[in-house]
Amino acid sequence: MTDIWSFLGIQPTEDAVLIKRAYMARLKFHHPEEDPEGFQKLRTAYDAALKEAKDIQRQTQAPSAVNADTDHPGVFDDWTEDSVHERDLPDIQEQNSSNSLPAALANEFLLQAVDLYDDIQTRVDEDRWITLLEDEKFSGFETRQRLQFEVLRLFADRAWAPGPVWRLLDETFAWSSMEIEMQELFPKTYVDYVMMQLEGFWDLRYDYVTDSMTPLDELEQFLAARSNAQICLVQGNVEGAEHWLREAAQIMPEEPDLNRMIGELCLQYSNWEEAFQAFKRMEASGNAEVHHNSDLAYCMLQLGMLEDAYSMYQKVLVHTPDHAQALTGAAQCLEQLGRIKESRELYLRIKQLCPWDLHAHTQIDTLNQRLEQQMKMRLEVEDRPDQMKTLDELAGLYMEQQQYDQAVGVWLQLVQFGELTARQNYQLGYSLHQEEQYEKATRYYAAAGNAENKDEAFLLELRYQTGINAYQQSDYPAAIQQFELVLALDPGHLLSLRYLAVMSKEAQRFEEAVLYYKKALDIEDLWFLHADLGSCYYHLDQYEESVFHFGKAKLDDDKGQEHYFEYGSALRLNGQYREAVQIFDADIERNNHPYAYYNRAFARFMLKEFELCRADLRIFMELVPGDSQFDANLISGISSFYLKDWNAAVSFFNEMLKYLPSDMDRAQYIKLFAAALLAARRFKEVIQPLEEVLRLDDQNEWAMLHTVRVHAELQNWDKIEGSLEMYFETFDLQSRNPYIWFYGGVFLYYVNNYKEAAKFFKLAYQGGLRGDTCSYYSLVLYQLGESHDALSMAREALQDRPGHGEYEERLKQMEEQMNKRKNLFARLGLLPTAANKPVVQNLDYPDILGDPQLQNEYPGVVIKQ
Repeated sequence: MTDIWSFLGIQPTEDAVLIKRAYMARLKFHHPEEDPEGFQKLRTAYDAALKEAKDIQRQTQAPSAVNADTDHPGVFDDWTEDSVHERDLPDIQEQNSSNSLPAALANEFLLQAVDLYDDIQTRVDEDRWITLLEDEKFSGFETRQRLQFEVLRLFADRAWAPGPVWRLLDETFAWSSMEIEMQELFPKTYVDYVMMQLEGFWDLRYDYVTDSMTPLDELEQFLAARSNAQICLVQGNVEGAEHWLREAAQIMPEEPDLNRMIGELCLQYSNWEEAFQAFKRMEASGNAEVHHNSDLAYCMLQLGMLEDAYSMYQKVLVHTPDHAQALTGAAQCLEQLGRIKESRELYLRIKQLCPWDLHAHTQIDTLNQRLEQQMKMRLEVEDRPDQMKTLDELAGLYMEQQQYDQAVGVWLQLVQFGELTARQNYQLGYSLHQEEQYEKATRYYAAAGNAENKDEAFLLELRYQTGINAYQQSDYPAAIQQFELVLALDPGHLLSLRYLAVMSKEAQRFEEAVLYYKKALDIEDLWFLHADLGSCYYHLDQYEESVFHFGKAKLDDDKGQEHYFEYGSALRLNGQYREAVQIFDADIERNNHPYAYYNRAFARFMLKEFELCRADLRIFMELVPGDSQFDANLISGISSFYLKDWNAAVSFFNEMLKYLPSDMDRAQYIKLFAAALLAARRFKEVIQPLEEVLRLDDQNEWAMLHTVRVHAELQNWDKIEGSLEMYFETFDLQSRNPYIWFYGGVFLYYVNNYKEAAKFFKLAYQGGLRGDTCSYYSLVLYQLGESHDALSMAREALQDRPGHGEYEERLKQMEEQMNKRKNLFARLGLLPTAANKPVVQNLDYPDILGDPQLQNEYPGVVIKQ
């Protein structure tokens, strides 16, 4: 094209913004749908003009109007048309017919956006932007997709839109969620600037700008300088901020945000006078805000304008009563004006709002000392009435500082002047109470109560503190009376209800305590009330309720560790053994409570964790060697029994007997010891405890039967006969245990009385015994010549105990003898006669738990070796 500039309708220029504006203006006359040929010429002219403008820029290296000073770079000074490749962004002028309409619509949107921006009044009109963004004509997916980055490219040259407008655009194009994609397409400085506008925290105002008569190009220069100054301040670039503020001030010196930034910059330099003037200009513009009024007051304070500063701080506090900076500044003004009491009150308020404010703490201490000195100096010169007032104030000051000993001294000085008022008596009583002089406090509390005073709030406080004072002296009747008086005035007084509950609990009136705790919980659901209530239910043996309230308390490292033991015990007694173990774990970890080991052992016993149970009891017995040793050894012994650790069971039960209480059934626990010895096959040692059982209970069948059995095991044939006779004399035929016939048969067999032995084994067999009974019975029958019956009985023995070596050997011998055709004597010579009878060992014996008492300890346990 011969004359691109003529076609665009502008003079040759290097300003890309002017070129784009001309292009968009001409686009109205060369719409791609209506005039495709004209649009192609326009696009060619536009591209050529941009290229020529870039060539001129490279040659002249002329800085932009916004970034005139290279020492003070602007918002996104690295942004140029070259910094974004054409292939990186969608080309809205594509000529593909399928995309021509979205492209045309995108161009039309951009053109309208330019028109809105280029008029300062419409630029700040949010409604106009909303109308454009909500126009359904531009809502198509492809159109929006094209505009998403083209609008960003457009605003790189039109960056000075108000923050709300940026955020309206973001609601449509979702830039805030595309920062990574934006950084791939645009310079970082520009992306950072966009994100700053989308945050909303850094908004600058445009009301003053739009109301001014400043030309548009100067407004643009001002807005650029102001924004650059803001960014420099945010980045801590003080020199850059100073440069841009100076440039902006040359154009619009009264603009409020500009003066705010000037004031903030001056504050950094401690230039109070200039900061003051800047903030005053803000105030004059009518745009001063709470924060900047506070800054203005601070400048006044630094300049010694104390009254004015205090008034300005008061103005701030009217709108924001808890403004920490304003409270501190006002307190400093009052302090310097000599209004110590008022200053101290403000610092006390700051301390209440911010307990971590060390400055407030320090100043309160300093002011307290100054007040104390002032009061003491006044006491030296004042007359009697004024001295009484000053002493009252001084005592109150000491009480506020919790210096109760000094407060008591001052109150007692005041007593010398005459009778105290009701409140003064109360305060003296309270100070004595805090010094743990409870008896003296009682006297002054009583004096305060006797005075005429109808102030219910005062009476309630007095009676409550009187109740606590009585409680500290363990005068529960007096304490109860006072707390009930409190409840008469205020039925919902939570602390009085709790004290009444605590006293009932300490007096072990747990049901009464439960009622108080429930009333307190109706007022406020507090963890410690649940914990105390759980404890009461624990002592009432109501373990389900106890577990519920301990659970509601949610005990942890910070609260209620002292309740772990009761909680764990309640869980155990409620049958929640695994949960109980967990709570006892916590108790042991934090408190190393000896009885937590003890109770955890019982829970583990119920969980059949017998080894862990023994380990816990072993630790407990080491920690508390003189307490609960009976139960600890008993459970350790029973655990050992379940573990089949017979010798350990013997040791524990033997130790248990040393601690056996005198009022308990001694025979029952000696039987446990004897049972362990029997299980360990320590037959010689078991004779003495069995005899001890029979001494205590001469008709104890279990002990008699096992005495016979032990003599059989030891082959004490000279003693077994007497034991058998004792048993037969004690129990009639119908009530005899079948094993007595078995042991009697063994005895008769070994003394070669086969005929009588056969009768005994037959009775044992008829009583249901097999195993050794069948095997020995077969031997006796064989000796009596009843070979076939003997062989049958030997086979039944092996059938009852398959794989039993002795049974197999005996059966084999009998079968071999039955097959031999030799004379009677030869065969008899090969039989197992008395000379080669089997050794008595591992005899079947009645379940040692057959005794009802033992079965309580070992339910279902059968011991066979």
